[in-house]
Amino acid sequence: MRCDYCNTVTETTHSSCPNCNYPLQGSAVEQSAFRMKLVDVKFWIEGLESPRNLARILGALFLIAGALLLVTLFEYYALGAVTCLVIGGIYIGVFFWSLKDNYTPFLFLPVFYAIHTLIELYLDLLPYNLLPISVENGWIGAIPILVSLLPYIYAAFRILLIMVFIKGLINARKINSSPKLVEQFMKRK
Repeated sequence: MRCDYCNTVTETTHSSCPNCNYPLQGSAVEQSAFRMKLVDVKFWIEGLESPRNLARILGALFLIAGALLLVTLFEYYALGAVTCLVIGGIYIGVFFWSLKDNYTPFLFLPVFYAIHTLIELYLDLLPYNLLPISVENGWIGAIPILVSLLPYIYAAFRILLIMVFIKGLINARKINSSPKLVEQFMKRK
């Protein structure tokens, strides 16, 4: 007899596949329920990609911002530049860590995000006061108006990021609480 799920050849006396635990002799409802559980696992695992990629992107952005602050505004924002470089390095490290572990990095990400946000607010890392927001020579254009909205856009972006990290944490907890289902899903891949 061949398993309909993982194609493992088994004896006809088995009620479930010894490889993936698929109910060979179960009803159509039991077989469908098995497949649906594994579809859930697939979505949980795919749900980790967003926070994982976000950690990589944030790492790159913080490294770039730190390098720019280091080069252009070093005398004003030396501590901010170094802090951005450290934060970027940690995000890149968490990205590589998340490739090996599907749980702990996703616990770490929201906590680290909250901590470094507080550090940024305390150190006043973003030099909004140096941005050309004022209107000069009576000229009013789209760029000064858009730049003046930057702090609000940044705050909305922060809220979106924390939502992605929390969703990743929820998926990581589901994966961690169902290791047998994850193992069964991985056997099929």
